Amino acid sequence: MTSLRQVQQLESITRQLESQGMRLDRRGNHGAWSSVPTNEILAVYPNSDSLPHYSRDAELFIGTLDDIQAWIAGIQWISAYYAMIGLDKGEKRQRLENAERERQLMEALRTGEQPRLKR
Repeated sequence: MTSLRQVQQLESITRQLESQGMRLDRRGNHGAWSSVPTNEILAVYPNSDSLPHYSRDAELFIGTLDDIQAWIAGIQWISAYYAMIGLDKGEKRQRLENAERERQLMEALRTGEQPRLKR
């Protein structure tokens, strides 16, 4: 049975993930989580518009609502810390991400294969 606290927690998590370009969805199979009821396991995925087609189904995080909330808090903490010490500048990260997307696109056009991340 779902409580009001869980509904509010789910709405809060969904809003936070959407603001960061991610979405929450159910996870089909969850081998490592076999002791937890299936309806309590959720996964965080990137929004379909944020990444290329081949990586839209990538699971960024898997866990219960409490696990996901702790993960989001960690992301927010590290982002705030990087901003505080001047390590993370949004424009620099955006420029590097765009350069990588362009590199992958040019490689795909050159070879005719699906883009892959450079290792």
